[in-house]
Amino acid sequence: MNWDILKRILVSLWQTSFGQNGNNNFISNTAATTGNWTAVQVLSATAKIASITIDGAVDTTLSATDINQGVIIYGKITSITLTNGIVRLYGGSNANL
Repeated sequence: MNWDILKRILVSLWQTSFGQNGNNNFISNTAATTGNWTAVQVLSATAKIASITIDGAVDTTLSATDINQGVIIYGKITSITLTNGIVRLYGGSNANL
């Protein structure tokens, strides 16, 4: 077994899972934002997410919920639209192994 290849795969998986591949982004507007992220964290006191595409499905149920500061939502996130608040999106390749 080639341990170097296995090590590179595991490091890449870790980096993707925790947003270490770059493409991190702050948003505080209500425009739709698209890309590839592995997590979204609320930075303001609260935030409302009008729409989020996560794991291939569009979710609009969060639009009626105040999400508290510090909450992190994980998944394969490809689009997000805020109603209000500030969030940080953690980038990743969203690679499927």
